[in-house]
Amino acid sequence: MAAPSPAVADDTLAVELVQSESTPLETDSEGSKSTNPCRHKHKRHAAEIAEVDTRPVIDFEKLKLRLRKTGAIGFFTKLELKGQIEDLFEEIEVFHKLESELSIEQLKEHFNLLLMKLLVLLQDDDTGLRRDIVLARPTLWITLSDATSFKALIGT
Repeated sequence: MAAPSPAVADDTLAVELVQSESTPLETDSEGSKSTNPCRHKHKRHAAEIAEVDTRPVIDFEKLKLRLRKTGAIGFFTKLELKGQIEDLFEEIEVFHKLESELSIEQLKEHFNLLLMKLLVLLQDDDTGLRRDIVLARPTLWITLSDATSFKALIGT
């Protein structure tokens, strides 16, 4: 049997990224499904944060520099991505201040959609950077979703 083409493998990976992020609604102490997805927004990712010590060390500054220098993404697209990343970081910062109406799941969806857009832009012309971003994704999300790690990342 022949191996799947790289394009098929990339599409499969993008689908797996979205599918692996879906989580069921939480149940309350009586076992019924919660109707308010924001109710436990700061507790839902506790298991991921517990894995902080076992996650690989990622040089985010190096990834950021490689994104700036890649020829796979045009100048204006890079500006658009920069704005979208800044918007996501602002939403996460508001979330960590406990002032957000968005749940952690909604923020994670924004993160995944932005990441998928970036991966599509890189898939043909900078596969090395694309691979490194895919590998960094879990660690980056854990860093963004943990208030202390997030503050360290943005330097506040």
